[in-house]
Amino acid sequence: YFCGRITLLVVWMKIDKLKFYRLLSLTLCLLLMVSISGRFKNSYKKTEKLENNDNNSYTEYLFLGDSITNNYTLQKYYPEYPIINSGIGGDRTKDVLDNLDARVFKYKPKKVIILVGINDLTHFKNPKYVSNNIKKIASKIKDRIPKCEIYIESIYPVNYSWKDRYEDDVPSMDTMIENIKETNKKLCDKNNYEYIDAFDILEDDDMLAKKYSKDGIHLNEDGYEAITKLLKEKVFKERKIVKGAQIWVFF
Repeated sequence: YFCGRITLLVVWMKIDKLKFYRLLSLTLCLLLMVSISGRFKNSYKKTEKLENNDNNSYTEYLFLGDSITNNYTLQKYYPEYPIINSGIGGDRTKDVLDNLDARVFKYKPKKVIILVGINDLTHFKNPKYVSNNIKKIASKIKDRIPKCEIYIESIYPVNYSWKDRYEDDVPSMDTMIENIKETNKKLCDKNNYEYIDAFDILEDDDMLAKKYSKDGIHLNEDGYEAITKLLKEKVFKERKIVKGAQIWVFF
């Protein structure tokens, strides 16, 4: 379309070939810049999210994941604990895997709680791919920080009744999540990680209970309340609070 308009303009103005090719090159460059501008915006948002944590060189607990983690207001539910929220909306397992230096290693956490994978499934990645990447994430963290305790949460259930686009994919989505659950359980048993089955407390008839969600995937306040209760039993139960010895983290 643009090239056709440019050609007509060249004929009308009788511009020589050199000027034409210069004009064409400039137009193509502008189109390329427009096409990738969205990517730059997403990259900026992710960088901004990481910079919000830059003043913390140490933490005891680190939550790693996608928008479900990002939306989890940790300072509200765990005000007495030094915690980093390293969740970024839209992230898939490979995004996390490729950015562990900025997302995890710089904070030297004692415990990492991993919840990631649902965005892979909604972008048609198979369960084996997701499980392998989660395995790599946990392994890299353990290799770099040997004393770090790894907690892997089950992918949360989804409820497709909010959106028509889920309807055709439900049987396969349920199967894939179950497949990843079983693989992650074996991974945790083999490597002395802790597996946290959050699926069962959030599901209603194998779907995310409506009382816990606002759109069929993301949690509402009631959903996060339920998750917090579970995690306080599984992750935070052994820690004793010592006044005056806390490292406070603000977001």
